[in-house]
Amino acid sequence: MLGFQKSFTYLLLFCCAIVYGISIFFFTGTGDAGDSVLHFLYAKYAPVQPNLYLDQWAKPFFTFLASPFAQFGFDGIKVFNCLLNLGSIYLVIQSAKQFLLKNSVVAGIILFAMPLVYSLSFSGLTEPLFAFVSILSIYFIQKQQNWIAALIISSLPFIRSEGLLILGVIALYFCLIKEFKYILGLLASHIIYSIVGAFALGNLFWLFTSNPYAKLSSTYGEGTLTHFAEKIIYVVGLPIYILFILGLLTQIIRIIRNRSNRSFNYLIILTFLIFFIAHTLFWYFGVFNSMGLIRVFICVAPLMALIALSGFNALIELIPNSLKKLKLTFKALLIAFIFIFPFLKNPAAINWNKDLSLSVDQILVEELFKENVYLKNNAECMLYAHPYISLVADKNHFNPKIRKELNIKNLENMSNVSYVIWDNWFSIVEQGITKEVVLSHSNLKQIATLRKELNGRIAEIILFEVN
Repeated sequence: MLGFQKSFTYLLLFCCAIVYGISIFFFTGTGDAGDSVLHFLYAKYAPVQPNLYLDQWAKPFFTFLASPFAQFGFDGIKVFNCLLNLGSIYLVIQSAKQFLLKNSVVAGIILFAMPLVYSLSFSGLTEPLFAFVSILSIYFIQKQQNWIAALIISSLPFIRSEGLLILGVIALYFCLIKEFKYILGLLASHIIYSIVGAFALGNLFWLFTSNPYAKLSSTYGEGTLTHFAEKIIYVVGLPIYILFILGLLTQIIRIIRNRSNRSFNYLIILTFLIFFIAHTLFWYFGVFNSMGLIRVFICVAPLMALIALSGFNALIELIPNSLKKLKLTFKALLIAFIFIFPFLKNPAAINWNKDLSLSVDQILVEELFKENVYLKNNAECMLYAHPYISLVADKNHFNPKIRKELNIKNLENMSNVSYVIWDNWFSIVEQGITKEVVLSHSNLKQIATLRKELNGRIAEIILFEVN
């Protein structure tokens, strides 16, 4: 039986790898037009500008690991994130076995079949690495290799800021099992990066003085307390959402009846709840630059898969063992539904044209450079906000001699700037530069205007030449 489960695990991983490869080959999307592309650009240009390895917004540990893959273009970083997801699928199956959950392979199927996890596998975002490191840490804790686990967990804040939340939960767990010495391991990455920063930046405390999220405000507004509770269905899809809720209820009942697995409660249930509550409050109060993005729950997708597996098992156990054929048939049908749901036409499933293809503004960027071929690889400096321009033009996004940020300061002093490219999203939302602001500059000559509507969104890009 164990040999069959092992073979099925490897078969699942092989099938997932094939599907990932097909998606990379046939779809050109970047998963996100902003952060995803920016993380790729940081990783790509870090070898020539080493200071980028210590950029706190880009997340140092992510940049370090993703950089070799980014040298092969955006497809390289897609491969990086897909490999991480394959690792998470394997680890979530192994973790299910460690927690003595039946049907452990189903946990891997559940994780693969989460629509948002799948669609953002083909991005440069940091969430897949966070998810992988989180479940890897839990895997080592369950193997009672706590020093290794602590050292791995210590890297989480350098992948995403929410890593501090996980550090807190794991520190509490070590206290509850009276293994206080391992808490020192949780500080390892902070100590290492502080020392590196002391030499490279001349500031031992740079992690605290230059953190872009350490402020009790947000430029993106605020939301409701129920925002994430309502939207998680779009992360995991309908069948997994139902199993997840059922799994949570099952675990609560087991806790009440004192029949629960203590390590599962702390490492899986409590970690997820702390993560969920924290993000709910961040968005509700509009703090720490929260945008209310549901993609953050990819970070805890492996935990959600294990909780959903608990719900899956509870549902299967409703059918008595005496009805063996019915039980097997129901299990097979439920697994099939979980697996195929993301590929069905449904609001909570994958929208292939939208989720895995270029966004309308990215399409316009490509059209702009096709129609104005002299712009590509042009050595003259450009002023723009849209990060995808740097990818299409193959420009070092961080070299001020080649590219400058489109903001008020640079608009007032356009010496050595040849072209300005304005767009109606990043220029406005990120930099506060409206079309009227750019048009008010008499030294700018408008030479191209592109406008397109797709998936209910209107994008506009204007190219200006500096006189």
